[in-house]
Amino acid sequence: MSSPEFIEEQDINEYAFVDLWDEYDISLMERFWKELVISSFHNNDIQPLNEWTKALSKEAHDNPDIPDLHVLLAFKASDFAALSPVNHSTTTIPPADSPTSSPTSSSSSSSSSSSSDTFSTFDKPTKMSSGSIPYPSSQIAAAVLFEYYSNINCGLFLHMIIHKKYRNMGLDRMLVKKAIEILDRNAHGHGHLAGCNAIFFETKSAGLGPSIGSSALSTTAGGNGGVGGSSMLSATGADIDPRQQHSILFNIGFRMIDFDYTKLPLKRLGKTNNLLLTVYLSPHIPSIPTLDGDKFYLPSVLLRNFIYDLWETSFLTEKLDMKPDEDPEYSRVLEQVELREKIPLLDLPWGAGKPWTLVDLYEDYDEELLERCYRELMVPSVKHSEIQSLGNVLRAMSPEGNDSTYLPDVHVLLAVRWPEGKQSGGSQNSTNPVIDGLCAFEYYAEQNCGVLTHLILQKKNRGVEGLDQLLVESTVEILDANARERGNLAGCNAIFINIKNPSPTVSQEIVDVCQHHITLHKMGFKLLDFDYYQAPLDPNMSPKKLLLGLYISELIPLANDRPFIPFNLLLSFVELQWANAFGNDQIKQSPKTYAEYLRMIEQIELRERIPLLDLPWDLGKPWTLVDLWEDYDKELLERFYKEIMIPNFPNKHELEPLENWRISFSMESREDPNISDLHILLALRWPSDSSNSQPIIEGAIIFEYFSANNCGLLTYLIVQKTFKGKGLDRALVESALEILDQNAKSQGFLPGCNAIFLEVYSGEKVTIKQDVVDPRMRHSIYHQIGFRLIDFEYIAPPLALGYPKLKHFLLTVYLTEHIPKMPLEEGKYYLPSSVLKNFITVLWRNAFATRKMKEFPTKDQDYQRIVEQIEYRDKIPLLDLPWGASKPWTLVDLWDDYDEELLIRFYEELMVPNFPIKNELEPLSNFLAALSEERRSTYNPHLSELHVLLALRWPTDSSDLQPTIGAGITFEYYPSTNCGLLSYLVVHRISRGQGLAGILVERAVVLLDRHAKTRGQLAGCNAIFLETNSAEKVTVQQDVMDPRMRHTIYHKMGFRMINFEYIMPPLSPEYDKLKGVLLLTAYLTPHIPYIDYNNTRQYYLPNVLLKNFITAQWENAYRNGRLSTVPLQDVDFTLSLEQLKIREKIPLHDLPWGDGKDWTIVDLWEDYDEDLLDAFYNKYMITQFGTSDELEPIENWHKAMSPEGRDDPNICDLHVLLVLGLPGEHKGKGHKYIIGGLVFEYYPETNCALVTYLVVNQKWSGKGIGTDLILRTINILDQNAKQKGHIAGCNAIFLEVMFSDQFDITGAPDSSLSHVFLFNKGFRLLDFEYYQPPTSLKNPKSNNVCLTVLLTPRIPKRGEGSEIQPFVPTSLLRSFITTLWEDECGLIGYNFDDDPCYLRMMDQLDRNDFFHCLDLPWLKSRIRHDPLAAKINQSSIYRPNISVSGEISSPILNPQSFNNLLQ
Repeated sequence: MSSPEFIEEQDINEYAFVDLWDEYDISLMERFWKELVISSFHNNDIQPLNEWTKALSKEAHDNPDIPDLHVLLAFKASDFAALSPVNHSTTTIPPADSPTSSPTSSSSSSSSSSSSDTFSTFDKPTKMSSGSIPYPSSQIAAAVLFEYYSNINCGLFLHMIIHKKYRNMGLDRMLVKKAIEILDRNAHGHGHLAGCNAIFFETKSAGLGPSIGSSALSTTAGGNGGVGGSSMLSATGADIDPRQQHSILFNIGFRMIDFDYTKLPLKRLGKTNNLLLTVYLSPHIPSIPTLDGDKFYLPSVLLRNFIYDLWETSFLTEKLDMKPDEDPEYSRVLEQVELREKIPLLDLPWGAGKPWTLVDLYEDYDEELLERCYRELMVPSVKHSEIQSLGNVLRAMSPEGNDSTYLPDVHVLLAVRWPEGKQSGGSQNSTNPVIDGLCAFEYYAEQNCGVLTHLILQKKNRGVEGLDQLLVESTVEILDANARERGNLAGCNAIFINIKNPSPTVSQEIVDVCQHHITLHKMGFKLLDFDYYQAPLDPNMSPKKLLLGLYISELIPLANDRPFIPFNLLLSFVELQWANAFGNDQIKQSPKTYAEYLRMIEQIELRERIPLLDLPWDLGKPWTLVDLWEDYDKELLERFYKEIMIPNFPNKHELEPLENWRISFSMESREDPNISDLHILLALRWPSDSSNSQPIIEGAIIFEYFSANNCGLLTYLIVQKTFKGKGLDRALVESALEILDQNAKSQGFLPGCNAIFLEVYSGEKVTIKQDVVDPRMRHSIYHQIGFRLIDFEYIAPPLALGYPKLKHFLLTVYLTEHIPKMPLEEGKYYLPSSVLKNFITVLWRNAFATRKMKEFPTKDQDYQRIVEQIEYRDKIPLLDLPWGASKPWTLVDLWDDYDEELLIRFYEELMVPNFPIKNELEPLSNFLAALSEERRSTYNPHLSELHVLLALRWPTDSSDLQPTIGAGITFEYYPSTNCGLLSYLVVHRISRGQGLAGILVERAVVLLDRHAKTRGQLAGCNAIFLETNSAEKVTVQQDVMDPRMRHTIYHKMGFRMINFEYIMPPLSPEYDKLKGVLLLTAYLTPHIPYIDYNNTRQYYLPNVLLKNFITAQWENAYRNGRLSTVPLQDVDFTLSLEQLKIREKIPLHDLPWGDGKDWTIVDLWEDYDEDLLDAFYNKYMITQFGTSDELEPIENWHKAMSPEGRDDPNICDLHVLLVLGLPGEHKGKGHKYIIGGLVFEYYPETNCALVTYLVVNQKWSGKGIGTDLILRTINILDQNAKQKGHIAGCNAIFLEVMFSDQFDITGAPDSSLSHVFLFNKGFRLLDFEYYQPPTSLKNPKSNNVCLTVLLTPRIPKRGEGSEIQPFVPTSLLRSFITTLWEDECGLIGYNFDDDPCYLRMMDQLDRNDFFHCLDLPWLKSRIRHDPLAAKINQSSIYRPNISVSGEISSPILNPQSFNNLLQ
C-alpha cells in the first residue's frame, strides 16, 4: 500500500455522490447494506438496517432532538448511463478566517440575479433519480456515514467504507471533504455563518491488537473493506491496523482529543467502546503558541455540550434508560471534562497507537506467552545466575504463587507487536506477536514498594526511541495502581530497580551497561549510596552484588534540593526481600547467617538518610568518609596534619596549631558550650593490593558548628591531585552540609542549620603565587556548589595567641532553603543583619574562649568596626561572581537615621537641578517639617510618613571627607489606607548606569512593606503608587530626561499606569495643583488583582482602593496646610472621585503610557450605575425622541440590566457603553459628564447582536470616539460568544440606521456622513425591507429603517473578480429577526403573530434564499421589492395605533448624529 503522502487524489469530477438524507431511495439503501455493510462489519460493530431506515425517515427529519443521519454514497460517474459529467461549478460558504471561494463557471448568476436562483448553486451532492442509476452494472465505490447535531452545531463521523479496488486513490479525502461541505451547509442552513462548530470522528483505538478482542474487522471475499466508528479504512488482508487509519485521519486534518471517550455509552451505535474521539482542525479550533509550535485544544464547554447531546440522543432513541442529568455515569464523564478548561488535541501516535501493545501477564496470564518471553528474551540477555528457573517463574505467576505469603506480586509486562505483511497461507507461528521487550517487576504489598528486576529489549530494538521509556512509565503506573487498590492513595511508596555493575566481564553483546545507566537516569532513576546484595535465587548460589536504583517520584523527600530515602524504609525493604527469599526456599539458612546481608544492614543503620547519586554509577565510591568528631583517631589526625595540612598551608599564620585541634577533641572542649564543635572529615581509600596497609588520605574538609547561634563555618577544603576533577570536593562539601544539619537537629533546631559560612581567599589580596590554586578558580567552584559572597568587609580572629588577625579572607554563605530572597528580583538573596552579627559575635567569642585572644572581642577595634558595618543595614546582600573586595553603595533612610545636613545636601545637589518644572518640587521646608523629631516620634494615622532614602559611598583615601550622594528616592506611607507613594526618584549624572534606580525602588518597596507590618498589616503594603511626568504634557526640553524613557524604566521595574486622570494636590499654599502633568502608576505586587483574558493578565485596581488613597492624599495635604479648603469643597478632588465611582475595576495599562485620549468607556452591563443610565437616557434619548412611543421606555433598560433580567433567558444581554470625558478636559457632573454612548443587544440563541443607538456629543467631534465605541463593541461581542461556546466568535453584528434623505438615484455619493462613517467601519446595507419591532404596547408602531451588517470574515460571498458580493443567508436573518421580535415584544406584552410588518418580512424571507449586502448610497429606493410580495394588500399593513414610518429621529437613525464620528 502506498504511503498517504504519495497518494494523488482523483479528479472529483470522476465521481458522483448521493446523500440519502436528501434523496432517500430504499432500494439504494438496501444495495449499500448488502454490498458493503454486511460483508464488512461484525454484528456488534454496526446498527441493524431498520435503525438506519428509521433515522432517515420523515419523522426523523422533523424531530429536532435527533441528529440528521447522512449516508453519502460515491459512484464512478462513468457508471451512469443517462447522466452527464457532474458540474461542480459551485459557490461555497467559506469557514471563518478562510479565503472566500468564487465560482469557476461563466454561468454563475450575476449580482442582479434573484436570491433564490443564486443560493441554489450551493455545492450539494448530485441529485439522481433511481431511474438514472443502472443498478445491475453501477457499483458503490465508497460511502461515509455522519450525523449533524443542530442543537450544538456539531458533526460526527460514524463509518467510512471504501471498496477494495478504489483504495489508495485519495477517495477517503474526497469523502471527508464532501462530508464537511455538507455539514457546513447544514450549519449555514441553521444560521451559523462560520460553518460547523466542530466536526468529530470516531476511530478504533490501537490499544487492542488485531488478534485480541471480538471486534476485529475483516474484508469480504468480494474485496470490500469495512470501516466503522471503531476503524476508518480497512487494510489489505484479513486484519485491520488502526494505526494506519490514525495516520490517514491525521493527514486529512484530524487530531485526537485527550479525553477518555471509551467511558461513554455507545449502545446507540451498537459498537464496542474501544474508540477514540478525534476532531477536525477547522479554522475555528483555537490554539496556544508554544516554542514547539501551536498546541490546539477544545474548550471544555464545547466538548461538554457535544457529550450531553450524544448522551441525550441515546436516551431519546431508547438506547439508555436515564436522562444525562440523572445518570451517575454521565456525572463522572462531566467531571472529567470540567476538570480542564482547555482539552488538548494530540498528534500521532493516538492513545495506545504506538508500535507495541502492552500486556501484563499478571492481569492477563498466558503461559505460552510467558514461556516464549523467557526463552526469547530473558535467557539470551541475562546471565544464568541472575534469573530464576522457568519453573520458579511459572510458579510465581501461577494462581498458587499469587496466594503465597512469601511471594510478592510478580508482573511481567510485555511489549508485543504483530508482524506486518502477513500472508493468509502462512504458518501458525507467523500469527504470533513479536515480543520486542519486557519489564519484570514485583510489588511488595506489606511495605507498599516495588522493584524492577529486569528491563530487556530485543537487540534490534535497543536503538528504538521510546520503548524502554514506555515500559518503565507503564510499570510505574501499574505499581501506583496496585498501591491505590490496597488503600495507599498516594501511590507506591518507593520503586527500586536492580542495576548491573559496569564490569569487564559483562559482554557488550548483551548490553552496554554504562549506556543503560544513562538511559535509566534520564527516566528518573538515581543510585542509592550503599552496597546492595541481591538474595541468592536458589540455595546453590551466592548473594549477587548489584547496584540498587530508586525512581524519583513526588513522594521521595528532599534535603537541600537533593533527594534521599529514609533509612527505615530501605531497611524494611531489604529485610523483606531476604525474608521472602528464605520463606520461598531460595536460601536454606536465615538471612543473618550471610555476611553480605549483615554488611547491608550495618550500612543502612549508619545513616538516617540514604543519599541518591547522579551519574556516573560504578562499583561504589572509591573512598570512605570518616568524621574524626564521631570516630576520633589520634594517629590519623597527626598523619593528616603532617601529610596534608603543612604542605598545603606553608604560612603558619593561616594554619591552626595541631595542639588546638587536639584540645577541641578533648572531653572538656566537647562539653563547653562556648567552644565550637570541630569536625575533620577525611576521605580515605584503601589500596587494593594490601588490606593491611594504612588508608590513603585523598581529601579533607574542616568545619565547625556553633550551637550558640546554630551556624556552621567551613574553614579548610583540601583534595589531593589524584582526585581533583572527580567530584571529591563537592562530595566533601555536601557531606559537611549534611553533618551540620544533623548537628543542628540534634540540638533541637528541626529546620537544620541556620546558616553555613565558608572562608575563602580574596582574589584581590592573594595572588596565584601565594596560593596553590588561583583564588578566582576556587571562587567559581564554590559558587557552583551554592555559596554566595556576603557584601561586607570580613576580618577573621587570629588562629592562635600571638598570630595576626586575618584580613585577606572573604566570607561566603551557603544558599540553603532558609536564606531569604530579595523581593522583586529573581535569583538575588540577602542575609539578615541579625544573623550575621550573631555569627561574628560567636566566632570572636569562641576565639577568646579557646585562648586565641587575650582580650574580650568588644575591646578590639576591628571587631567593633565589623559590628558597626553590619548594623548599618537590615539586609546584607549576597553577591554573585566575581567576588571582589570593592564595597557597593550603602543605603541610608533619613526617617530612621536623620541627618539634616545630609538632607539639605541632597535637596540642593540633586533635587533642585533635576526638577525644573514649576510647582513640581516641594519646598525644602516641607521635608524638614516631615522629618522633624516630633513627626517621626508621634504617630498620626491622618498624616503620611516621609522617607528619604539615599545611596551613599565613602571615599577610600580619607575618612574625613563627606560621603558622595549617588542617588535618592522620596516616598510616603499613608497609614490610614496602608498605601505608599513614590514621589521623587533621582540619580546623579555621574552615578547613572549602575542600577541605582532599581536598587532604590526595591529598597523603598521593602521599607513600605516593613512599615505596613509594623502597623499590623501582616500582608505588607496594600498598594504602592508612583508619580511620573506625562509624555503628552511634558516635553523633552522641559525635563532632564525624555519622559518616555523614564516610563520604559518604570515599566521594567514593574509599574503600570492607572487609567484615570490624576490631579495632584498642591505641594504648598503658594503652588498650583498639577493637572494632567503627572501620571499615576501602581506597582505590580502579588496583591494586585487581574483578569485572565485570552491567556493574558489584565491587571486592575478596585475603585474603592484608589478612592481611599486619593482621599488620604488630599486629606494629608489639607492637614499639612498645603490646601486652603477641605478636600470635599475642592472641585478637582470631587471630579477625581467621580471618575473612580463610575467603574468598579480601574485598568492598569502597559506601555505606552498616555495615549492622548481624554475619555474613558464604561460598559453598564459590567459596571451597572442606575444614575448614570438615567442621565444618559435623559440627555441623549429624550432630547432626540421626546416622549414619543418610538423611544423604548427606560423601564425596559432597567429591567434588562436587573439581576432578574440578566438571569432571564428570554431577555437579551443589553449593553450600554458610555463615553465619559475626563475631568481635566470636561467639567461637570452627571449627564454633563457623558459625551457619547452606544447601545447594543446580544442574543445568545442566535449568537447575533444588534446595535441600536450610537451618539457622540458635537463638542467632541473628530477625536475617534465613534471608532473607539465600535471596536469596543466588537471586542465585547467576541468575548460573549466565546463564553457561550461559540469559538469562532459572534455570528453576525447588525446595526439599525435611518435611510438617506436622497430618494432618487443620481449616481452621486451618499451625502449622509453617518452612512459614510459606518461604511468605512465595515457596515453594509442589507437588500431587505426591515421593520423595527414596536417598543410600546399603547401605540405599537413599526418603523421601516436600514438594516446593516458588519462584514466579518464569517459573512459569505459570491461571484468572482470585481463582482464578488457579500450576502446574508435567509436562515440566519430569519432566526435573528424572530428572536429580536420575540424579545422586544415580550418586554411590552405584545403578540406579533399577526403583525403585518412582521408578516411582510417573513414573506420576503420565504421567497429568497439570501440577501445581498449593498455599498453606498443607502437609499430606500435601492431596496429590491419582490413583485410577488407586492400582491399583499397594503391595507393589511394598517392597524389601529400602528403606523409604518420611515421618518425616525433616533440618534442612530439620524445622519446628523454621526457628524462627530468622522476622523
